[in-house]
Amino acid sequence: MIKNKQTLFFCYPPKITEPDTKKKTINNYNIVFINENMIIWPKNISISTCAPENMVDLKKNIQTKTITIFDQIKNSKNIVNICGHVNRAGTNFLVGKTPFLNKQQFPDMSNIYTTKTAKSKIVHTIGQQRFSSGTKLMKNTIWSESIGLISPVFSYLGFYVTGVGIPEHEIDNININQFLN
Repeated sequence: MIKNKQTLFFCYPPKITEPDTKKKTINNYNIVFINENMIIWPKNISISTCAPENMVDLKKNIQTKTITIFDQIKNSKNIVNICGHVNRAGTNFLVGKTPFLNKQQFPDMSNIYTTKTAKSKIVHTIGQQRFSSGTKLMKNTIWSESIGLISPVFSYLGFYVTGVGIPEHEIDNININQFLN
């Protein structure tokens, strides 16, 4: 297990500007350490990398029980705290993969996010292909790329999950340091 203060998981490759970072790879996950904070992102988001049996090796290397998951969103000009999701991606990385490690076959997913404030938002996850396809989406809905696929797996493995949506037009402008304690 690697000592870390905070764990940040990005559903996309984050922009890392820190010159002196320790790097590591576990299975299909890239890991960078910035001041004892663990920054993780998958090489790709798919059932082969994000199912419980594949993410459990990653969990063994994370010291904290909390994880903040960052995802790209559409239809918001600001960073959003995510309090829930609707999975409209057409898949679920837990289907056919539970029970696992003596956990429930049908876990309760109604309260997997720890952030619940008046300003928190529910997002609709549509998967990488639909998110980047240019498909016309309803303007009054906040769309996410992958958090509705990833966060249930982390919750199932015993993590307390915080979700953060980053507007897609701001992805390259985000400085990871603003989220580090």
